[in-house]
Amino acid sequence: MSFLRVCAIICAILADFAEPFECGIRKVRTTEVIVNGHESSPGKWPWHAAIYYREDRRTSKYVCGGTLISRNFVLTAKHCVVGSNGNVLARRSLLIWLGMHSLDVMNPRIMQQNDVRKIHCVGNDGSGKKNDVALLELMTEVRLTSYIQPACVNQVVDLADKVGTVVGWGVTEHDELSPVLKESQMPVIDTRICIESNRAVFGQALDSSVFCAGFTNGTTVCNGDSGGGLFFQRNDVWYVGGIVSFTEQRKGSQLCQTTGYAGFTDLSGLLSWIKNVTELGYLLEQDEDRVGRGSEEDDDDPTTTAINLLPKQCGIYTVNRIVGGQNANLYEFPWMAILLYNDDVFRATGSLISKRYVLTIALCKYPNKPVQVRLGDHVRDQYKDCSPNDATFCTPPVRDYDIEKCEQHITFKSRNTTAMYDIGLLRLNRDVVFEDHIQPICLPVTDALRQLKLSSYIIAGWGSTRAENATMVLKKATVPVANCSIYRDKLEVLGFTNNDAFLCAGGKGTATCLRDTGGPLGNLVQHNGMRFVQFGIATFSSKNCGLLPSGYISVSHHMDWILAIVEP
Repeated sequence: MSFLRVCAIICAILADFAEPFECGIRKVRTTEVIVNGHESSPGKWPWHAAIYYREDRRTSKYVCGGTLISRNFVLTAKHCVVGSNGNVLARRSLLIWLGMHSLDVMNPRIMQQNDVRKIHCVGNDGSGKKNDVALLELMTEVRLTSYIQPACVNQVVDLADKVGTVVGWGVTEHDELSPVLKESQMPVIDTRICIESNRAVFGQALDSSVFCAGFTNGTTVCNGDSGGGLFFQRNDVWYVGGIVSFTEQRKGSQLCQTTGYAGFTDLSGLLSWIKNVTELGYLLEQDEDRVGRGSEEDDDDPTTTAINLLPKQCGIYTVNRIVGGQNANLYEFPWMAILLYNDDVFRATGSLISKRYVLTIALCKYPNKPVQVRLGDHVRDQYKDCSPNDATFCTPPVRDYDIEKCEQHITFKSRNTTAMYDIGLLRLNRDVVFEDHIQPICLPVTDALRQLKLSSYIIAGWGSTRAENATMVLKKATVPVANCSIYRDKLEVLGFTNNDAFLCAGGKGTATCLRDTGGPLGNLVQHNGMRFVQFGIATFSSKNCGLLPSGYISVSHHMDWILAIVEP
């Protein structure tokens, strides 16, 4: 080998080691969608690792997931590396695969295999659910590629109200390992709510080292997902915040119970240990996420205070296939509110935006105004809703709340003269208890969201269709943005002096109609992860519903008014 060739190789190696450490950045462009246990795409989770047990010299078996956090370390659950006798397994019994997407297809061009040099655990025994974490020190350094990258380790102490994404090859609804990598969004659940859901499982397990996440509607982690990470995105960077640890087991089976929350090991209390083992330099350094929510001066800002009244755990949406004019699924739009009147006539809807407020149109000065709000409904006039395909898959009962106060924009007089201000807030008489079928929608609280322009939106409601005056089953549709010029003369008569105060969407067979009034127009956008954000309030439609676009009050235009009205 020539001298110049040797120099080139050495220089390349030195340059590689001189690169600043980078983590949590995807190198493969992927399509961002909200999923409910659906297939991921290659390269979307380049830090997810597959942990295999060697059964003998020639065969191995997939058992757990893990997360690459540096060139030398994979993070996983302790119970993944502990035998039935409670002792840590021999390092030679473990095999690590990186860059893997399918358990059935080995792609040597993308994947890398590695042995384990040493297993690091917190504590000496493998019993219990506390500190269920292990670090696998790899035999050789990982070669980073577009399909293999490390995730950052989360340093935010409080993950409450945040939504993460869990990935894995775990057992599916068919009780078999998924052959391809799947992903699902999961909200972090308040400890009290989690314990009340199942005291036998979570009563003794939840403390500062463990948190709860997921749903009770069948979306959860299962056998084979253990050791994988729960990932959170901030500023286009992905952080691992928790490790899949445990779920309730089915009676008479070793498999998971799919209708309950899951327990995750919280990494925020293990940062010192992780740094000591891995020598990751950025850990425990102060950054914007560890500073807190702002200075004391921020606490006196009424706008900041009002924004804090709107829940950060909002807009959780777990279905990614939307088409025009079809029935919605159970749990799909948990923020939808039906407004109840004394005469029992169904007139309007709204959207739950916090534990005390429903957003709708201006209704306060009408002789017949709403007196109650119904939440958690799917099929109108039914106390409890079940899937048409599975009578055992049902939502909890609907919940009715009395209206304590009705607020509407002070400039609004009538829909014939000042329709630009056709917006109202209904304050409920008590705090709403959030459940899987009752959740708040997100609002455009940031400047970036207020300026966002989308090409299409999602609508939902029980309004009139061509076949019936008012549908009994909640319906959904995707509607394209439309030009409001067709209503130019009408908008001037109605008092619209600002083009940004109004949105038009739909037409050609799909639009809101009678009794959809007050309902939300929104879509999935990047906001603390992928969230469903409301951008419009249905205010009017054409006489022939669906033939022309419908009109919506812009929520972004009125956010300052909303923030000025909401109270604790």
